[in-house]
Amino acid sequence: MHLGLDVTAQTLSNYLSDRFQKPDPIHAQLEEINQMMANAGFTDIDSKVYIDAQNLSYYANHENNVDACLVFATANKESNDWITMFEGPSILGMAWATEEIVAVDSKNKARELLYPVKDIHHSKGDLEQGYSRPTKYTNRSGGVTEIDYNKTGKNSGVILVDAQGPGLKYNKEFTVSSVA
Repeated sequence: MHLGLDVTAQTLSNYLSDRFQKPDPIHAQLEEINQMMANAGFTDIDSKVYIDAQNLSYYANHENNVDACLVFATANKESNDWITMFEGPSILGMAWATEEIVAVDSKNKARELLYPVKDIHHSKGDLEQGYSRPTKYTNRSGGVTEIDYNKTGKNSGVILVDAQGPGLKYNKEFTVSSVA
């Protein structure tokens, strides 16, 4: 079930108030992120908050019912209260890579290679135009994950997921096509 931005922002604020001691910069960062998303048309924020240790994530759908955004945040003081967002092709690449790694290897390997712990830089672009800069971040293993998207045709493109860490490596291209 999806809730409006105001209700969801309050739900997240209440969750964070219970989970982390105030004043905590993550509260202000999430409020700022939620407002930025609302200003960009991401007004349908999911009420589910997924928790993994000191990390949380949630997603938002765009009012056009096509675009989506995935938010990752950590309350780990050693990570300087970090928040980042993934959009479109990066979400697809992460989801497909996770599915493949889990099927072939393990959930732990997928988590180590794909779960973000520190932003290096956000992608620039979308499914319609491709990326001029990939999503790049430090993953849980301490290595680097990069997700790029190149448009190859009117309704098609290639998502490249390249993830590395100590003793771990994953590199795969995924073809994206749609009937528009």
